[in-house]
Amino acid sequence: MKKMPFPGAFRRFLRFSRIMPVVFVVILQLSPVPARAAGSGEGEWEASPPAASFQKGTLSFQFLGGALFSPAPLAARTDVFDYGQVNLRLGRVFGRFDHCGGSMRGAVEGIAELTVSRIFKGFGHYFAGGTVLVRYNLLRTGSRFAPYAQAGLGTVYSDASKDRSQTAIGQSFEFTPQCAVGLRYFIGRRWTLDGELSFQHISNAQLAERNGGINALGGLVGFTCFFDMPDSGRSGALPAAGNRVSERR
Repeated sequence: MKKMPFPGAFRRFLRFSRIMPVVFVVILQLSPVPARAAGSGEGEWEASPPAASFQKGTLSFQFLGGALFSPAPLAARTDVFDYGQVNLRLGRVFGRFDHCGGSMRGAVEGIAELTVSRIFKGFGHYFAGGTVLVRYNLLRTGSRFAPYAQAGLGTVYSDASKDRSQTAIGQSFEFTPQCAVGLRYFIGRRWTLDGELSFQHISNAQLAERNGGINALGGLVGFTCFFDMPDSGRSGALPAAGNRVSERR
């Protein structure tokens, strides 16, 4: 069996993915943080978004749509393979952590994703499948912006392998390691507007003779709805700037 350049393409995927933490830091620094209101305390921080939406056990539904393009800049030179994508995600918060003396906090989410893509340039017509993701959200005191970084692995079924003129996709089922950085803006305790920069690799781990692989980069936009929150009796409206939010005892 002739070996295809999977190792090189995948190594370049890993190298490119190292850029994502840098992008994450840039997004964090550009996220505006209003001055904290005088007299505001721990209870107000926990009662206001985004902290109130990231309690342990909180569930969320995220919808994202956009497009990704291959070959990705700075990654392995792969075939042209551009596709529109829709992702449906169900997430659960598993834990919270303090940073910088409590001025920033992190929240870890586990996410199950259903993905459907329509190929509009290249070979094949579609691919669809599922992905498991781990996401780290960074919460800043007084800010409605919540940046996040995530990574995961999934599988997809595609008809692209039927085109025998290409060497990138060699079988119907392929693996999709991926990483992304994103930013949420809270418009309510339960609702956010989302943007995401995603880098995806598609290959079959040498299970087929054709395994050139795909490295694609693109953007997605959408929204998130939080539900099953521990303090679900609160209103969905945001508090006015500078106003105190009473603590529930």
